[in-house]
Amino acid sequence: MGNKSLQAMDLTSIKAVLAEMRKKVIPSRFEKAQQPSSNTIQIGFRTIKTLIWIELSWDAYSARLVEVEKPTKVFGESTLAKQINHSLRQMALIELKQEGFDRVIEFCFAFRPNQSIQRSIVLELMGRHSNILMLNEERKTITLGRQVKNHQSRLRPISTGDFYMPPPSLNGIQPNKKESLESWKERLSLIPISFQKALVQNYQGVSPSLAIQLGGEGKKLAGNFANICVKELSLDNWEYLHKKWLAWLSILEKEEFFINFDGPTDYRVWKEDKSSGRCTGKIGLSLGNYYNNYLEIKRVDELYSSIVKKLSKLKEAEEKNLKKQQKLLVDIEMNKAIKEKADQILCSKNLSKEQIKEAQSLYHKAKKMRRSYYILKERVNHHMEKINSINQSELFLNGLIDNTCESNAELIKSINELKEDLNKFLFFPKRTVHENKKAENSLLLEITSPGGL
Repeated sequence: MGNKSLQAMDLTSIKAVLAEMRKKVIPSRFEKAQQPSSNTIQIGFRTIKTLIWIELSWDAYSARLVEVEKPTKVFGESTLAKQINHSLRQMALIELKQEGFDRVIEFCFAFRPNQSIQRSIVLELMGRHSNILMLNEERKTITLGRQVKNHQSRLRPISTGDFYMPPPSLNGIQPNKKESLESWKERLSLIPISFQKALVQNYQGVSPSLAIQLGGEGKKLAGNFANICVKELSLDNWEYLHKKWLAWLSILEKEEFFINFDGPTDYRVWKEDKSSGRCTGKIGLSLGNYYNNYLEIKRVDELYSSIVKKLSKLKEAEEKNLKKQQKLLVDIEMNKAIKEKADQILCSKNLSKEQIKEAQSLYHKAKKMRRSYYILKERVNHHMEKINSINQSELFLNGLIDNTCESNAELIKSINELKEDLNKFLFFPKRTVHENKKAENSLLLEITSPGGL
């Protein structure tokens, strides 16, 4: 199972995906929207040749804009999906906007390619502040992924019916190809911090992953450059890094992107030398597969941990109960000694009322213990069977995880099926108050009279 952290989608990746999408889906007709999860919308666009699916996610952990293969149909429309389907019916996607170094993408829709914009979908990819909004022709918010209330943001609260306000301007200055090496070096060297932090803090559109990519091809070399203090960099180092910086800016300007999965980070969409490494032109689809594979592995981890935790807790409780019942069973074997003690009391001379009561009490206790023997035996067997079922479930779950033949999607389906079975036969979830009332109501006897009452 994976422990590797996910590479966030930065400005460079966004520009690369948009450059590719403009060629593929502008113009295209809106086909359908569906919501597979709480923070993700999938939208289908019909071109002359085919149907292309775009995935927009404002999840704090994995905010992204990617292309995906034809997704599994989601049964039952969410409110957001309904509103998008209703608002964009019969409309065409005519433009994809993204200005400067902002991570804000706007999908512009109209009834015909040459007509004025009637609807817009705005996707803001800003980490935990990510969001999606649909705007009308007046730039008023029709619907949105999550509302931002006054107590959450005094600067920019957002709710349905509000006029759209763009996010606050980015910190730092915009990168410029004309900036000299001396000026670039001086700006980054003002504070004795790492090269990575200096770059992120001083320039717009720079992500931690980009700072690592500027350091070179190998992970170790690139990591060393990213983490080294700016005061410790030699002139040769500065010249090397500035050359890489200019190459990145040139690729951004010319939009000469391609995706590569060999390098200092999980992926990158720019490189000076395109001849080496695993390169592909399908940027949006490749990124879609990268994020979906990672999220599927994360989902497997979560499901596995959840089930293992429940099984461990249940096993602990069953073992505790087993020990308790076994102790009671051992105590039952003392019923002979209790009976003998009662016999001895009754055989003694000059019996008092208290002794007779004590003997009767001991006989009653011995009889009760004798009767409970078979019940306790059943309980012990029940707990042992349940512990055995738990052990088998753990073994089966580990077998599913170790099976390399299944895809992640199939594995998630198999684990969910196992979870359903465990909930039904092992975990027995507690009924809610509503379910209890429903069960009580279902026990009422209803009789229809001959008159129909």
